[in-house]
Amino acid sequence: MKEIYKVYRIENGTVIDHLPAGTALKVIEIIGKNSDDFIAIGMNLDSRKIGKKDLIKYENKFLARDETDKLALLAPGASINIVKDGMVVEKRKISIPAILKNIIACKNPNCICNLEKVETEFYLTNEEKKQYRCKYCEREYEISDDFLF
Repeated sequence: MKEIYKVYRIENGTVIDHLPAGTALKVIEIIGKNSDDFIAIGMNLDSRKIGKKDLIKYENKFLARDETDKLALLAPGASINIVKDGMVVEKRKISIPAILKNIIACKNPNCICNLEKVETEFYLTNEEKKQYRCKYCEREYEISDDFLF
């Protein structure tokens, strides 16, 4: 029997597609839900590109740069589709950002960003391993799910 998927159409908002299977709920946790607007979540859907995927549709929500950067650390290669008046007006792939500002905290308790009100800033040193170096104490960290959120 052929499986049929029903994913509701949104008129305005953001569609996050090609998420690795099993990551949709983590994405909802990261990006959050600030209103009573509709959110559709598809999990473990078939995908020609990545085998299995998750999909999220946020009605009336448009992702800001910092939200996209957080998402890129969890699901590089995912795609963002911006929908207005029922039509996709923008499509973009997300990739790991070269600089992270105020997205993660330094784990060094003696780092100035933990002692004073200073924006955190990290620079990508190894994209494959998702390694970043703190601008202030220069410690390197490999970013993982538990490190981020």
